[in-house]
Amino acid sequence: MALILILFSNVCFYNLDTQIIYIVMNLLAGVLVVLTQNLKSIKNVKPIIWLTGIFALFIVYGIFSLKAGTFNADRFIISYLQCILYYIIFKNIVLEAGFEKKMAYIFGVSALLCILTMYIQEGSFLGRELRSVGSSMAGNVNTVGMSLGIMSLFIVYYFGKTKKKSVLIFAITVMSIMMLTGSKKTIIYIIANIFILYSLSKNKFNGIISMILLFSFLAYLIFGVDYFYNMLGSRIIDMLGQMGFHIKNAHYSHSTEVRMYMINEAFDMWLQNPLFGGGTHYFQANTKTMYEYSHCNVTELLCSFGIVGFILYYIPHLSFFKSYKRISSNEKDIANFGFIITILTLIIDWMAVTYSGFSTMYIPIIFCLAIKEKRVETDNLNTQRRSYNYLK
Repeated sequence: MALILILFSNVCFYNLDTQIIYIVMNLLAGVLVVLTQNLKSIKNVKPIIWLTGIFALFIVYGIFSLKAGTFNADRFIISYLQCILYYIIFKNIVLEAGFEKKMAYIFGVSALLCILTMYIQEGSFLGRELRSVGSSMAGNVNTVGMSLGIMSLFIVYYFGKTKKKSVLIFAITVMSIMMLTGSKKTIIYIIANIFILYSLSKNKFNGIISMILLFSFLAYLIFGVDYFYNMLGSRIIDMLGQMGFHIKNAHYSHSTEVRMYMINEAFDMWLQNPLFGGGTHYFQANTKTMYEYSHCNVTELLCSFGIVGFILYYIPHLSFFKSYKRISSNEKDIANFGFIITILTLIIDWMAVTYSGFSTMYIPIIFCLAIKEKRVETDNLNTQRRSYNYLK
């Protein structure tokens, strides 16, 4: 319930008109975690130290080294507390047998509530011409699409484990609606879901055939169905054409050209202050494009916080890759799932600034930290049992 409240509030109620509802829902979530979760099970505090470190960096820089615009310290404090709650919840859930079902239901209910809220506020998702869904929600259509994308990962993982048709139908519904937001980033989440299904296939040959069929179907939807082509497909073709691919129907993409320019510009700015960066919103203060951020998490971190902040932020990602073999020795499915969503996070970070977005964007890596700690505790428990049996 606490996790549903946080997810639902982030996607639907983070705005001035509903800020009281947002605050109440998150306070209730915090109370539920404190009262119901086994806080004593959090024996390894390294993930909490990491979260505290990066958010302290963001807040200190935002208060004392703000170079342009405004800094919303409240948002970062709330995101920090939400991330702590995520870790506590995930840590307790993954210790349970069959936790995949509980995770799927949590994210499934959250996605359903978000979709119903969109429907109530915006009306039917059909017959909208080229008007994207999600514009009435908190943030923008990109954050709504990415949030639903993160929820879909856990639903698809549960389907891959159980092969329940009802779960598949619901997952397809969520992915279809998140595509209607018009965000190109949702395609990356769908591709990740296809790889998740492949990783869970027992017969890899059949898995490859299924992947080919799923990719073909996705390509047909995006480039063969007029509605999705006009909303997504044409933009992807224009983007590829701008990047140098010789595609017949590609047109000039101002968006792609500006993004590529901003990334190059941001790297040049980073080289001016390579170690500790230039301060919060350093890109905004110096860019020639008039944009407030570089649309890339990697360059934004480097510009603002330097290589020190960049390394600090991505330490858990590298740590999970390092632990992947150890985790997969006994729990290959969840290790592969963690590997895929970590790669997904790194790809998305080249397409959007996620560190300052909703705490929802931190869910994949926090979940990976939880399953990594579960594996460490399992190893320690097995060692204790072997020692006991030896002494006995």
